[in-house]
Amino acid sequence: MPPPSSMRLRGRSLDELTDFVQRAGKPAFRAKQLFQWLYEKGADSFESMTNLPKDFRAWLSENAQLGGVTLEKTTGDSSATQKLLFKTNDGEFIESVIMRGEVDYEADDEEENDEELSEYEARRLKGKQAAEIIPIPGSTPPTRKVSLCVSSQIGCTLGCTFCMTGHGGFCRSLRIDEILGQVIEARRLLAADERISNIVFMGMGEPMLNLKAVIPALRILTNAAGFNFAPRRITVSTAGVIPGIEEFVAAETGVKLAISLNATTQSLRDQLMPGCRSWPIENLLALCKRIPLTKRQRITFEYVLLKGFNDAPADVRRLKALLTGISCKINLILYNTNTHSALESTTEEAAESFRASLAKVHFTASLRISKGREHQAACGQLAGHTRQKR
Repeated sequence: MPPPSSMRLRGRSLDELTDFVQRAGKPAFRAKQLFQWLYEKGADSFESMTNLPKDFRAWLSENAQLGGVTLEKTTGDSSATQKLLFKTNDGEFIESVIMRGEVDYEADDEEENDEELSEYEARRLKGKQAAEIIPIPGSTPPTRKVSLCVSSQIGCTLGCTFCMTGHGGFCRSLRIDEILGQVIEARRLLAADERISNIVFMGMGEPMLNLKAVIPALRILTNAAGFNFAPRRITVSTAGVIPGIEEFVAAETGVKLAISLNATTQSLRDQLMPGCRSWPIENLLALCKRIPLTKRQRITFEYVLLKGFNDAPADVRRLKALLTGISCKINLILYNTNTHSALESTTEEAAESFRASLAKVHFTASLRISKGREHQAACGQLAGHTRQKR
């Protein structure tokens, strides 16, 4: 076992690994091999890095450690939604979620069709199941889409009333290796015909309050020799931390930005998201208008629908006024109840009506039907840091 003070290699960039191996008297190309083993191949030990010399592997075992997180248990269906409980090396707990969807034929990696039906509408239509689709002979076999929701902190400081994570308080931010470790361990659970197609930083914590780990993690996730995710396949969601958004935009990672809005007036937002009072809606949206976007880029605004709170026709009108002039789309989310709040979810029918009203005023809006509610794995329900310590 390496000493506790030994260097954690997961989370290190190629330049950092190059410096590390050269200080050990090894050639620089060993760093590239090590980089691929750590990320592309997800090695679980130095001994498994078979193209590294045996003496170098022994040296690594004595002077370094892989880092990451330990998978404690999974909850849910391996063919549908799974919640993953991870333990950190200091005995804390975090959760991630694997969300399985339909067959992915995006071999050319084209942009998603933004004019597709809302999920609510699509569920009402009949279509072939993934298992019924037969590939054309000689074509690439279909790969099943898997989205992964990862955490960036243990707990959260913002205390949003609709989210379980904040009710358990805040412990600390995750290290780079702990963020990447969630991806590596989730990948091990996939079937042979599955791949992670999308990563969303929408789990426990506020990513913009941990950019010292989130930005380096994004660079490794999108590195061609690392995880090799297309930047547009990764979304980082924030409650609206303005200084963090400014730093995030300046980093130019190329990944997508989502902002949890949830209210159309400042007073309502202050009630729902008390930790965000320092960043008023007016200032937040003014910043969004200044963010440089390419022709095909858009900011996603997330909006948790709450019965009798933010789901009235007047809210549609206010949303239109607030978001006009911003290249965006709106992701409507049905609230997932928790024991710490008396809030109620808008019905699916009312939510679909809200979506249709936004469409009439020329906004692209989708309705997300949360997966994994029965396992406390849906949006706003992750709280592994408190459940494991009761």
